[in-house]
Amino acid sequence: MIPCLSVTPLPDTPARDIAAHIERWAARGWLRPLDAALAGFLWREAPDAPGLLLLAAALASHQLGRGHACLDLSATLADPDFALSLPPDGVQETDGTPRALLAGVDVATWRAALAHPRLVGGGDGDTPLVLDGDRLYLRRYWRFERAVIAAVSERLAADSRISDYDFWRSLKNIDNRIFEIANNNEPIPMDMIRWRAILKQARSKRNGA
Repeated sequence: MIPCLSVTPLPDTPARDIAAHIERWAARGWLRPLDAALAGFLWREAPDAPGLLLLAAALASHQLGRGHACLDLSATLADPDFALSLPPDGVQETDGTPRALLAGVDVATWRAALAHPRLVGGGDGDTPLVLDGDRLYLRRYWRFERAVIAAVSERLAADSRISDYDFWRSLKNIDNRIFEIANNNEPIPMDMIRWRAILKQARSKRNGA
């Protein structure tokens, strides 16, 4: 069970049902073997890990393969087919899909399943996964994103063509838009979240200079 791992038996826990789906998706080419292997590795490291945590880890890795830095829990729950591109185009299937597994799951429930101190943490620590708001990262890629945000904000802060008012107005526009989206119970686009973080850091660096 779970491709690309040793033949050591996996834990016999309630998570086995979801693990079986992850294995099946990898066998069918919906997920990469690497995505399934990550879930299996975490399961062996923490046999008590909930199935929804293993699912989130496999999907976060899947998103990396698609060029996305993280798994956005809100966006995934709002429209799993679109957010994950699963099932793949051309596959007509409703049973045993991510949408089917996530039916009835809300963000609070998924976040609660991710509250495993050995596997998931915040910015500090050395857990393999990082939960930042409603976004789940592999730690290495969370660090990459933090580094990019810091570098871009440094350059913006040093650009004399950008006034303090420009920072204020841009942040206000983004905050207002995020408020509107949140009020409509819609997922907040990742690019908007990143740019808010960049602008906030740049403004702070400018004011601290």
